[in-house]
Amino acid sequence: MVTGTGSVDTVLKEEEIAGIIEEGIPGRRVEGKNLLVLTPVRTRTVPLPLMRRMIERTVGRRARRLDFMVALGTHKPLSDREMKELFGLGDDESPDSSFYNHRWDLPATFTGIGKIIRREVEKITGGLLSEDIEIVLNRSLFDYDIIVVLGPVFPHEVIGFSGGNKYFFPGVSGGEFLHSFHWLGALVGSMEIIGKKEPRRGHS
Repeated sequence: MVTGTGSVDTVLKEEEIAGIIEEGIPGRRVEGKNLLVLTPVRTRTVPLPLMRRMIERTVGRRARRLDFMVALGTHKPLSDREMKELFGLGDDESPDSSFYNHRWDLPATFTGIGKIIRREVEKITGGLLSEDIEIVLNRSLFDYDIIVVLGPVFPHEVIGFSGGNKYFFPGVSGGEFLHSFHWLGALVGSMEIIGKKEPRRGHS
């Protein structure tokens, strides 16, 4: 299911944004559930304070619990002040939600969920990598009933596009699995990943 609206010539009003969220995440789906929202770091452009308020206003009031986690990948964890600025929280604001960094730097953060065997790695990477890769994920995700990804999709020089499933892998993953993304990106090279502009006909 795809829902939404928009235009290059207009800016969505808050009521329109709330309607899109309510249509995409019906209240009956979140009633009494624990919800975790994965969000981007500051290097991805998104009106996060506005979206945080809209999520709280719509699905947040129906959920048993609503929390937010910054899918840092290997970016530096945010300080309390930076976290408040990112989500637009005032100094005197006492939200019901909790706001977390993905602590990729702490081994206790993770739990193993599987392994990509060497043969599959060779196939996926065209032979650039040849090793077993253990997959580890932030164990906190398993404390929630529903995970929501809130963020944009942008071209990215490390394996294609940021957004979607990349909020999980590498966003809230870690260990050698996380580093393999960046190493593979380095082996492939930015020009091959993002693409090259083709010359116009008759021009070299």
